[in-house]
Amino acid sequence: MELNNYQVTAGNFASGGAYADLLGQATDGGSGTASYTFNGPGGTYNIVVGYYDEADGNSPWSVGVDGTEIDRWNANSTNGNNNVASNASFRTRTIASQQLAAGDVITVTGTTNAGEFARFDYIEFIPLSTTPSSSGTGEGVITTTEVAPSATTQAAINFEQTYQAEDATLDRASIKSGIANADGEYAHLWKTTASSASDGIEWTIDVPVAGFYQLDWKYGLSEKYAANAPLDLIVNGDRSETLEFSNTGRWLNWETTSRTVYLEAGENTIRLEGTGFGSANIDWMKVTGVSD
Repeated sequence: MELNNYQVTAGNFASGGAYADLLGQATDGGSGTASYTFNGPGGTYNIVVGYYDEADGNSPWSVGVDGTEIDRWNANSTNGNNNVASNASFRTRTIASQQLAAGDVITVTGTTNAGEFARFDYIEFIPLSTTPSSSGTGEGVITTTEVAPSATTQAAINFEQTYQAEDATLDRASIKSGIANADGEYAHLWKTTASSASDGIEWTIDVPVAGFYQLDWKYGLSEKYAANAPLDLIVNGDRSETLEFSNTGRWLNWETTSRTVYLEAGENTIRLEGTGFGSANIDWMKVTGVSD
């Protein structure tokens, strides 16, 4: 799929582990396109667009085939506080009974509005009837085209790097030392109440190619203060999910937790930010390229 103005953002709730958004379009009304050249057998299809309808905007959407618009709608959800891409804000739009032939270019256009960045996941083609191939058989299979490749099918990425907490940028968190089994110093993140200002730790990293990478964090969490520590994972400015760092029993008991995310080639930012009452020590983050 060819993206124009869109960026790829990790999200474990999305198909393929990533979706596209216009977060880089700072101007309200900025647009982007996602285009796909259809390569299935000619016939009649339902075209299904998987996208995210948040409550903080009213983004216009349209779909065209070879430059001719076939559908238009607005993402106008008022569903509570669903202001990010998530399972709760996911929607589908079905454009019924469209004639398609191999080589047709299907283009999805999204436009930002207020705090909604026209987040988009996939295009799906569901065959209703297809023209038989030269062998006399139709090939009417459902085809889903995601904005990013699956982590299980990408070529292996030869990359592994560990980033220490003391080398990160901290917001209200503090660097400490003196706990056994820590690799040098570590960062202490603390929220006294759910409504207090959030501590944060942010690494700026550089990876050789775009693709999926595994993030591992070494951390400790005392049961004296909280059963777990909810920390938002923010990749390149986009809040992708809330991670629950489970209790390790004592501060000096270190464990690791992992997530797989999609990163762009070159510079990326990875941030952990407290969301509710709790505390955690973060020793390091390791970034490893995902193998096929």
